[in-house]
Amino acid sequence: LNTDGNKNQIIREVLEEICQYFGFGCSFVYTMDHKANFNLYEAYRTYKDFDHLQNTIRLQELLGEEDYHEFCRKTIIATGTSEQNTTMETKLTDLFKAQSIVVIPINGKGNAIQAFLGIADRRSRHRQGDQDIRFAYSLLAVIANYIKTIISQWQSEGNMRTLSSVLNNTGVDVYLTDCYTDEVLYRNESMAKRYGGEENVIGKKCWEVMLEDKTCACDFCPRNRLIDENQEPTEVYIWNLHNE
Repeated sequence: LNTDGNKNQIIREVLEEICQYFGFGCSFVYTMDHKANFNLYEAYRTYKDFDHLQNTIRLQELLGEEDYHEFCRKTIIATGTSEQNTTMETKLTDLFKAQSIVVIPINGKGNAIQAFLGIADRRSRHRQGDQDIRFAYSLLAVIANYIKTIISQWQSEGNMRTLSSVLNNTGVDVYLTDCYTDEVLYRNESMAKRYGGEENVIGKKCWEVMLEDKTCACDFCPRNRLIDENQEPTEVYIWNLHNE
């Protein structure tokens, strides 16, 4: 998981190893979309004719409100042991058409579920059941944290796309500078276009970009006006400048 490369392929290879080690028929990762559907993100099937994995699952509808909340609260769900299954566990085994299953819900902020992963349909038992469950949980928990990082990256990228869309349609130039170095870190599309492209803006000093005759920071730079003498945030600072 620490190697560079295609994340899907990495997860697929790890799922394959876990699946084979524990003697299960399949392993899978489902991620939730904005409509609360769980979509199959990645999977490994031991057998080519294993078609028990649905591409999209409406888990809340399939489990029902009460069992769904129970599912979300669990750190691990393991069936196929000697204990009698709960109704939620029975519904899961029916969903995956499996006699045994191990599932880990993946929760994000506010403990809201974002995804789940698991292994299902055990073919053989190589080791003691209780030891297997604890070890499986340890391994799957590592993958769960890896997937949580991927989901967090998706969300950040989505937020950035939304913010960029807003800033690109304001009708004004917008740029962001490093408070200590004056280097431009971000620009919207109109800003880049005005100064001949991103390569002429990003990484440059803001005063180098906009004022060709400047050799140092501008006198009116707002950087020194961000906080007052009491180290408190100041009011809005506005200045006028005619740029040739």
